Amino acid sequence: MKSLRFITLIVVGLALMLLPLVSGNAAASPVKTLKLGNTVPLKAKEGIQIKKWLELLAERVNNSGGLVVKGQRYKVKIISYDDEYSADTGRAAAERLIYQDKVKYIICQWGSAPIVATLQVAEKNKVLQIGNGMTEKTMAPKWHYYYRAPSLFWINGQQVEF
Repeated sequence: MKSLRFITLIVVGLALMLLPLVSGNAAASPVKTLKLGNTVPLKAKEGIQIKKWLELLAERVNNSGGLVVKGQRYKVKIISYDDEYSADTGRAAAERLIYQDKVKYIICQWGSAPIVATLQVAEKNKVLQIGNGMTEKTMAPKWHYYYRAPSLFWINGQQVEF
């Protein structure tokens, strides 16, 4: 009986080890595109640097084969719009990202005014929003899709200098 359990354990272990080889892998499946949206003030040095940093990140990720999530390979595409550090322009840019570009993630937003203005549209459409909004308005419990990530500009100096 013990030897039957041992053999069963070995067979199951081998099957689990070989499963990735027979179930298809990321290289065999078609590459999909992961669209990441971004709104920043492109007249500000910080906004330009954030945009360039995201483009550099996407280039490096894509050149190394992309991202693999649950066996699916993704190419990263950054879509950035100028929010002019304005609530109205920021909301319009976020609406364009959500409704026209069909992004599900808006990342690296900079500045409370455009971030607060986009909270409602992002929440309604279940779009994950990550920014550095430094106001209590962004921290209200009703915003389930907003995450505050303080900017490294203030912690470690400028992120990327081009």
